[in-house]
This record gives sequence, C-alpha cells and structure tokens, in this order.
Amino acid sequence: MADGRRTVMFLGGSPMPFCRFRRALIERLVADHDCRVLCAYWGDDRDGFFAPFPATGVSWHDLGGDHASPPGAGDLAPMARLFRLIRRHRPEVICCFNAKPIVLGPAVARLARRHARIVALMEGLGSALAFLRAESGARRRLFCTLTGPVDRWVLLDERDAGLIARLHPARAAQDIATLPGIGIDPDHFRPAADPLAARRLIFAAASRYRSSSPGETDRTSPMLSKP
Repeated sequence: MADGRRTVMFLGGSPMPFCRFRRALIERLVADHDCRVLCAYWGDDRDGFFAPFPATGVSWHDLGGDHASPPGAGDLAPMARLFRLIRRHRPEVICCFNAKPIVLGPAVARLARRHARIVALMEGLGSALAFLRAESGARRRLFCTLTGPVDRWVLLDERDAGLIARLHPARAAQDIATLPGIGIDPDHFRPAADPLAARRLIFAAASRYRSSSPGETDRTSPMLSKP
C-alpha cells in the first residue's frame, strides 16, 4: 500500500468462523502490527447468529455463493469476485480456512497476486475433506492440484500434517506446521489470544520500516519474520 501498511486477507466460509475463531488474531494484526485486514467470505449469512464485527482497519467482503455446497459452477462468480478483490487491494498475505476456501482460494489467489504468501489453516478434515483419507481418487488428485500454490500449511495435529506432507511431497518440512487449537482456546469455543501471530506462522518476511527520527536506521519487526 502507498502508506506502507501491510494488507492481510482472511478467506473463510460464513461470518461465523471469523467471529468465533479469528477475531482476536485479526484485531491483534491491526493493533500490534499496523495491518489492514480484509475479511472475505463465501456469501453464507444464513447461520443467523453471527454478523461481521465492526473494527477499525478491517473491511468485510461478501463473495456470494454457498460455502457449504460442493464446488461447482455456482462458485465461478464468487471466484471472479475474489480475483477482483485481490487485484484491487493487493494483500501480501492470504490466509484460507474452511473447506471450500482452502480448495478454491489458493489458485485464484496465485493468479491474482503472484507474489502473495498463501497460508492454509486447516482445522481437521471434517466431512467436506474426508475424501483425503483415501489412498487415491480423482478428488484427492484435484485437491493436490488446486492447493499447489499454498506456501504454508498450518494443521491441527500431526495426523493431518502427515497427510498434507504425503499429498505435497515436494513441500519443505518447515512449510507444514501444527498448532493444536488453531485460533481457539482449550475449551474450543472462545477465541484464543493470537497463537498464529505469536508463533509467526503467517508472515513470510520481516516488515521493514524507516523511522522518522533523524539519524535512526531502519529496523525490523521480529513478529513479522519468517520462523
């Protein structure tokens, strides 16, 4: 961005996971790291209990579509909106979570923003991704192709980390990490502090800024460094 602030995009399903599991991290990125945060979701407001929360430095973008349905022709319009949104705001980091954003988001993100860092936060397989447990299959191969652009995987446990390592054998070990209780506290119902930011699993490179004080050299924020 022209003012030097870093832009981070979170791409999820409905507003619910943003409100329950991502809010603390989003607010920390804005407050402590001076980031802009784009919250884009797959157009499902029908849960009825959660609405986008207002916060300075955070903007919400309804992509349309239905995050709970299997991928299909109905996702072409949301994918086109996502492409335009990324091209317009040029986020440096794009974090995908929930099944459909993880499957469809990375390829769109890479086409729209060649050098963005793409992170997949996968909190278990669930029914939507249960087919990945099979040894082979067309859907499994398609998943591998569509998620090829992911730069960093953050998984719930070692089982899922091993699965992703087998699906993407060329991916370096340091690009697949586990973080039990991703975005949630031990009770699994309230937002945790900000485990992803604390363990520096999101950002690829240090954020450098020039001090306005005469004679002071550039400094690097360690929280935005690659682990």
